[in-house]
Amino acid sequence: MKQCFCLFLFVFLITGCSQETTTNEKGITKIQNGNVKVYEDVLTLEDVEEDVDGDGQKERIILNVSPAPQTHPENEGQYLWDDSQVWQLVVKDGNKQYTLYDDHVQGLAELYIVNEKENQNAVVFQQKGTNLKLSVFRGKDGYFEKEVVYNSEMMLHRSTIK
Repeated sequence: MKQCFCLFLFVFLITGCSQETTTNEKGITKIQNGNVKVYEDVLTLEDVEEDVDGDGQKERIILNVSPAPQTHPENEGQYLWDDSQVWQLVVKDGNKQYTLYDDHVQGLAELYIVNEKENQNAVVFQQKGTNLKLSVFRGKDGYFEKEVVYNSEMMLHRSTIK
């Protein structure tokens, strides 16, 4: 009995501490307000304000990378990237904070704020490197929904024309 209780407590603590819960069969994940992990060596790539939850007030959308890449010695404004760094995407809404993404990316990522419907904006996070993944985050009343709209397997070819 004691072992069952300990197992139940362990499972409850693990699942209860997560800020993400899958809400339906489409794989839409619900992201709740919660603590944001703080990294020591970080570079803030983006810090923009936009209304992404439709309440008429702008939220701060912050994109960090850790460890901070070194600047290129010969090309100002360019960075020397590692094989994998932690990318963190956070929305701050007053005293509420939502960690939309906090994980390693092998390659680079891009942040977009897009208008989907009448005055409703969404955060789009694209990861590209060894695979291609496109996630959309939509602000709801008190939480964010995450939908992975595309997730490739290993990429075979990627054009580098810019």
